[in-house]
Amino acid sequence: MKDIISKVDIRPFPLVRIFIIIYLGLNLIGIINFPIYNDRISSNGVIYVFLLGLFGFVLGSILARGFNMGIKEKPIRRDKSKIINTAFILSNVVTLGFIIYTNVKSGQIILFSKGSRFEIFAFTNILIYVTIILTMVYYAERLLRNNKMRIFDILFLVFQAILFLSLGFRSPVISILGGMYIVFYSIKNEHQNKLKKIFSWKILLVVLVFISLMSSIAVLRVSQKYDVNKYFKNIDKSVLKNNPYLKPFIPTLALFRYDQEVVGKLIRKTQGDPMYMRLAFSNVITILPGPQEGARNIIGRLTDAPKKFDGKYWSITPTLQGAFFVDGGYFLVFFGFFLTAITMEYIRKLIIKKRNPFIFALYGLTVVALLKCIHTGYEDVSFFILIGILLVLKFLIYNINYRIKTPHNSVKDKEPA
Repeated sequence: MKDIISKVDIRPFPLVRIFIIIYLGLNLIGIINFPIYNDRISSNGVIYVFLLGLFGFVLGSILARGFNMGIKEKPIRRDKSKIINTAFILSNVVTLGFIIYTNVKSGQIILFSKGSRFEIFAFTNILIYVTIILTMVYYAERLLRNNKMRIFDILFLVFQAILFLSLGFRSPVISILGGMYIVFYSIKNEHQNKLKKIFSWKILLVVLVFISLMSSIAVLRVSQKYDVNKYFKNIDKSVLKNNPYLKPFIPTLALFRYDQEVVGKLIRKTQGDPMYMRLAFSNVITILPGPQEGARNIIGRLTDAPKKFDGKYWSITPTLQGAFFVDGGYFLVFFGFFLTAITMEYIRKLIIKKRNPFIFALYGLTVVALLKCIHTGYEDVSFFILIGILLVLKFLIYNINYRIKTPHNSVKDKEPA
């Protein structure tokens, strides 16, 4: 085991740099008055909260690098690969069955249906969460044991992502593919791969293709209920006509622009009257009985969005700085980004000290969630459910005693979690 450990190095995903790049890209694309937009953003408040968030994040990153944060290195746990492999196979087989059942019950592939996306069998979603976690744990375990990622493994992850996407939601796809890449990147063993060079033209091309695919799915979902031309009304069609290469990215460009329009509305509506963290806790409260409003429904109410059939306001994403501003004004924008940077540095140091596959799965899920927050604002309750399931699975697997076969005898693993 020590020989394997010596051949494996942990080099965490460069989350701080990637966060800053995405934060700058997403916000600047939305803030700058490019010719493709048919309106103008002139609110100074939109620029202030953007810069304040950036300053708080950079300062938090610099300060956090100088602290140990009290994370102690633990001895390597006994081999649990056998039970992890079994749990991985069972979860994927059962989840495959339930995804097929859910689509068959709907009468068609849910991705292409108009209204059944929100009528998914609830247990299917829970199984998807479990499968995402166990898939990441399984591959983290293999990489930590100095095994190579094969072409079959890549094809399996693509197949798994397509299955999740068939239910009409993009979030599980982003979680599994994004989380797996972060795990794959962070564990360096003897079988290095060019894909681990994150700052390369190949990776940039993959990112652009992925954005184009997600944009195309967005167009499909919109076209099932709305007139696409009216829905992306902040895009100047005449400019698009002269620059057809932008067409695959129109939903993304329109969304980033709309994000900044929402931030401007939130500043005008809530300046001097913050919600004092009620928005942050609203997503967690949605698990309670009754018609609870989630954070994005509250943002919809604040921005005068239309109501849905159930009486709730339409879900509107506020960006992370917009969410912080609603909860605590300019102060919370700075302090919230400051704490976000410290959180990132903490989980970066955590995986360096603890070579546990569940810690890497936690790292992958958290990194994806934090990057998504740049656009979405606060995380949905599904993220907290994912983390809860991960902790339960970790407890169960590391508290199950079973025999590990060795060439000489069987050693009973009695190590506590």
